[in-house]
Parts: sequence; structure tokens; C-alpha cells
Amino acid sequence: MDKPLENNPRELETWERVREDYRTRFNGRFGNAGKDWNDYEPGWRYAWQFRSKPEFRHRQWREAEPELERGWLDFAGAAGSWDKVRDSVKSFWEDVSDKVTETVKSQDLTG
Repeated sequence: MDKPLENNPRELETWERVREDYRTRFNGRFGNAGKDWNDYEPGWRYAWQFRSKPEFRHRQWREAEPELERGWLDFAGAAGSWDKVRDSVKSFWEDVSDKVTETVKSQDLTG
């Protein structure tokens, strides 16, 4: 089971609030390609949590990947290898993550 990055319950709660939006985006992008949300969600959640941190918001994939890879084992434990999840993390990071910046900005204004 996934655990919140740095054991921060607020990050988990926040993912729970935006999860369905990302699932909808996933289905729109990959639904006809036979890909399963359950295979991608852990990677998207992980990427979302990192992308929500100020120091990662504007990083390109090639800059962030080494730190993401190092942190994956702590995040997922025995749930899967980096090689298994890398593509889902990358797809989120490069194609979907603009929504993260919008969500974080909104929280900063209301939070």
C-alpha cells in the first residue's frame, strides 16, 4: 500500500481530493489504449506529490528523475521497482502535471 510522501497526511488528503480528476484525465488519454488506471495510479500519485513541492514544480523530467528514482523505494516499499513505474511517473510529469501547479496555487490562496 502506498504511504504518503514524508508521512504527511495533508498530501494524502490532497491527493484524495484530486484523484478523480486525474483518473478522468487518464481515461481520456489512455482509456482506448487498454491501459489500466490501477497500474498507473501509484506512479501518478507519487509524481503528483513530488510535483506539488515548491522545489520540484518547475523542474523538467530529466532534472527530477534521479531524485524521483531514489525516493521511489521509500514511497512504495516492496510494491514495485522503479523500472516498472517509471513510465507512469514520466507520463504524469511531462504531460499531466500542469494541473498540479494550478491546484497548489489554489490551496495557497485558500489554505
